[in-house]
Amino acid sequence: MNGISERITAANMANIQMLEDLATNVYGGFEDVVWLNLAVSKSSFAEVCRRAQSMLSAKDAQEWATLQSEAFQLPTEEYASHVQQLFSVVFGVHSAFAKSLDTMLAALKHAPYF
Repeated sequence: MNGISERITAANMANIQMLEDLATNVYGGFEDVVWLNLAVSKSSFAEVCRRAQSMLSAKDAQEWATLQSEAFQLPTEEYASHVQQLFSVVFGVHSAFAKSLDTMLAALKHAPYF
C-alpha cells in the first residue's frame, strides 16, 4: 500500500512541476507579446511624429501633397516583421504545450494500473 501512495505522490509532484513549467512559458510568451507590442507602438508613434514634422515643414503645396500621399502608404515591411515575431512567440508557446501534452500522454500510456 505504501508503494502506491508513493507513486501517486510522485506522479502528482511531476504534474505540478509540469504545470509550473507551462505557466512560466505562457507568462514568458505573454511578456514577449507585450514588449513586442510596446516596441511597435513606440516606433509607430515616432514615425507619425517624424512625418507630421516633415509635413509641417513643407515648402509648397506640391511637397505637402507628396508627403501626405506617402503618409497613407502602409509600412508593409514593418508589419510583416511584427507579424513574424508575433507568430514566433505564439508557436514557441504552442510547442511547449505540445511537448508537455506528449509527455503527459506517454506517462499515462506507461502508468501502472493500481
